[in-house]
Amino acid sequence: MLNIPSEAESITAIFPKYTATGDHTVIYLCSGKQLTGKTRVATVIRKLANARAIDLYTLKKQTAAITQRSILQPLPLTPSLILVPVKIRIPRLPGDSSTGYFNYRAVTGVSPGPEDGPPDCKAVIHLTGGLTLPCVWTVRTIKKYMQYACLTACRTPGPLRQTLCETSPGYVPDLEPILQKLLEVLGDILHFRRLQG
Repeated sequence: MLNIPSEAESITAIFPKYTATGDHTVIYLCSGKQLTGKTRVATVIRKLANARAIDLYTLKKQTAAITQRSILQPLPLTPSLILVPVKIRIPRLPGDSSTGYFNYRAVTGVSPGPEDGPPDCKAVIHLTGGLTLPCVWTVRTIKKYMQYACLTACRTPGPLRQTLCETSPGYVPDLEPILQKLLEVLGDILHFRRLQG
């Protein structure tokens, strides 16, 4: 049984990993510590969401609508835990997961995989705590999914949205009233056009 940390913010990545005893899930923490267990990645994600009273099905529907992607959506669980999906391995057996998640807030960089490394390692994700994780996707694909994560962080409806926006880089609170007024004016213009047409 894998003990999921109560401090979700300390999670940098959740990846499936083959070990000598079979398929396991590894939770990497900011401190550099690793928690390993037989629990599947999807179960860990579900437990993290349940611990925060988040309906994972609804969250996935909302992020799918925002990103226009039917699978592999980013999961903004808390302002400091925005999980980004990434393909990290080629499954050895049918039913084995190939997808892991890394915390958007923990990324320090993404670089191409080493030329002398394994052929399926196309990129390396650098995370806080000096952790480097190889993955099957290219740098370009990883950055695209990081953009999806940034997009969903600010557009996810509900009480979490305001907190996510405030902690996002580039958030300018002084522009909020101006944007509100602009939306009101646009709404009025659309209303008058409907009345005239």
